[in-house]
Amino acid sequence: MRESVVQRQLQAYNDKNIDLFMECYSEDVKIYDFPNTLAIEGQEAMRERYHKLC
Repeated sequence: MRESVVQRQLQAYNDKNIDLFMECYSEDVKIYDFPNTLAIEGQEAMRERYHKLC
């Protein structure tokens, strides 16, 4: 069975592998705070935020 992108993302996060984690997202990723406030735009901004967590 082929591994899903969700499983790859979760495994990369648990392994604290920021590079594999970021491969699960497009270059133009946008992350919103509920309900509609843009919090992160683009992989570089996301990498900066999630690097602390991974």
